[in-house]
Amino acid sequence: MLPLARLNRMGTHPRILLTGYYGLGNCGDEAVLGGLLATIGRQLPNASPVVLSANPQQTQALHGVSAVHRVTGLLPALARAEALVAGGGSLLQDATSFRSLVFYLWTMRAALAFRKKLVLLGQGVGPLLRPRSRALTAAVLNRAHAITLRDAASACLLQELGVTRPRIEVCADLALMLEPCPPPPEVSDFGVVLALRRWRESEPAGAAARAAALCKGIAGACGAGVALLAMQEPDDRTLAEAAAGLVPGARVLPRLAFAQVAGAVMRARAVVAMRLHALIFAAVAGVPSVALSYDPKVAAFMEAAGRPGWVLPYDASAQQVADAACRALSDVQPYPLGRIDDLRRLARRNLEVLQEVLEGHTP
Repeated sequence: MLPLARLNRMGTHPRILLTGYYGLGNCGDEAVLGGLLATIGRQLPNASPVVLSANPQQTQALHGVSAVHRVTGLLPALARAEALVAGGGSLLQDATSFRSLVFYLWTMRAALAFRKKLVLLGQGVGPLLRPRSRALTAAVLNRAHAITLRDAASACLLQELGVTRPRIEVCADLALMLEPCPPPPEVSDFGVVLALRRWRESEPAGAAARAAALCKGIAGACGAGVALLAMQEPDDRTLAEAAAGLVPGARVLPRLAFAQVAGAVMRARAVVAMRLHALIFAAVAGVPSVALSYDPKVAAFMEAAGRPGWVLPYDASAQQVADAACRALSDVQPYPLGRIDDLRRLARRNLEVLQEVLEGHTP
């Protein structure tokens, strides 16, 4: 990290505009923003961050930061900013939405048109399934000032796309920098946290039936209580409540602030999750985890965390999932010694790169 004295010589307070999947009810992305803002406060004390959000009032209340609407507020905010920072998440992918990819690339192109510095921090890139998506992404990213990535697979994809002009480093997910907060007293200790999402099921009833089968399988095989965790509001909560209605004794954790969700995971004995950031919360807390991988980012994180053997396909049978959950409950050293500390150091490196860009230390 660069010395604080050098930061103070930056002169003015650089206005940093942050873009991401913010204000849309996703606990993982809010944790990314929370980790990013906390680290900016520690490592870039002169900076003045402003967040582009789908719900600026909610973002201001949740994070205590200035926020503007990500569409109507973009151009006025860019005019006053020194840099646009795309902070974390899977912004550059077209598996769930081509429109979303185009929106974020358009935001980045607007920053470049305003002659602002463009930095991508802690990004997970891909999947990019369409040739047009790949071409558009490469064209914009080759004009960025620096890119840090949360996994090596994203670096390989950028190399494949021909993104070679900006500085590129593999770091780690920004949510690793989040400090968990204790959940309310009613969120007591429990056995297994189950964090699921709908994925390719044609009907909501099919997703609920599968989630219910996983709850029953884990509770029956492991003799542990199961608590369903909603990471994306309202979709995951609708699924969790439908599943819990089919399984006596299963419960749904209440809606909590993102840092409280991380704190609630600390009270679990094991986590079984499709959701990436539920797995990251488990890693920070030292709680054993089992991943149900629906996207390459899930397996990539488990590899980085030292748990590659604890990854199942998202559609694994209830028996397979229950067996893995039972083994996880007895896993006394779930992560290699020092591995999560190393990942947190890499997460801090994201901000050091931003700091260097703001000071003009780029190739």
